[in-house]
Amino acid sequence: MTVMDIRHYCKTIPALVILALALSYGCKKGSGAADGKKYIDDLPQNAVVLEVDGQKLTKGRIFQTGEVVAELARHKRPKSSKKYLDKCADTMRKQCITTFYQRTLILASAKDRDLSDVPPQMRKALENNYLKTFGLEGETFADLRAAITNQALLAVFDQTFESELKTKYFLQSAYSNELAVTEEMVASCLDRVVRGNEVAIKTNEFAFSMATNMVERIKAGEDFAALADEYSQDDPKLPGGDMGELIADDLDDEPDEYRETVLRLKDGEVSGVLTNFDGVVVLKMIKRLTEKESETELPAYHLARIYFPLGLVLDELPTLAEVRQVMENTRLEEVQKRVITEMRQKVKVSHPSGELEWKGTEK
Repeated sequence: MTVMDIRHYCKTIPALVILALALSYGCKKGSGAADGKKYIDDLPQNAVVLEVDGQKLTKGRIFQTGEVVAELARHKRPKSSKKYLDKCADTMRKQCITTFYQRTLILASAKDRDLSDVPPQMRKALENNYLKTFGLEGETFADLRAAITNQALLAVFDQTFESELKTKYFLQSAYSNELAVTEEMVASCLDRVVRGNEVAIKTNEFAFSMATNMVERIKAGEDFAALADEYSQDDPKLPGGDMGELIADDLDDEPDEYRETVLRLKDGEVSGVLTNFDGVVVLKMIKRLTEKESETELPAYHLARIYFPLGLVLDELPTLAEVRQVMENTRLEEVQKRVITEMRQKVKVSHPSGELEWKGTEK
């Protein structure tokens, strides 16, 4: 388990799409396509989009699921624009097929089990997760339900909640031995995170020290390409640190200082120590290329670099409870994947209307 795992899982995971985030069914998420393409949006409300083990998901149910999220978003932010609410709804609708597919397959494997006796603490934990997801920690679960004023949408919400609750209960009761996380395991994992953080700090100190040393040696007359060949930690190695051609658009996602340095470097000039999302770099402008000289027929920059990677350093180390959550989530995901894979071989799955995607309001 890495530091990035801890950072990722300690963030809020939307409760309504907990399974959809963990696994990928393969439904498309894009919103743009060529003219004439058919979307779920174009189907009548009663059209069956997906059928799993005899359970049917209609276009109308997908639409309602999005409306539930929009209602809760409006409750959280009463002055939200229609565009924002539509985006919230569309995001859920695009994930709805995946969620339905996964939960239905998992619950199909639990047909012979009584899932009515869910422990109260498990129900309460999921209720709190929903409140946290929608930013309503200061309210009660009853308040959250009351925010959904349309009774049909409230029924959809309740069914979604109960489906997620039963899915969690089944997995945690049927696979309790595989999901068990001991105090010793948590402590050992946290120790690895702490040591990993210490290594990342030392890695970063080394990277900045080496880059500074490279700049000083180049200023003293040493050859940039030779230093890049010997010291740069690009993988795979770039001969002489040669990055090839970059156009201005390639720099759009880079930090301001990095981008501005590239734009002002003259032919043969070397930068100071820079950081970007790759790590610590020293750049050399081999040549600024005109449209006629560039392979892309656009102004371009022929660059070389000496590169040292940076480690990810946590500003604040996770608590034992956060580490436990990560470990439990990871194990739960592994079990989910296996159950879904096994049931996919046993259960009939069909797309009566074709394998379509939700287009939504974004153009």
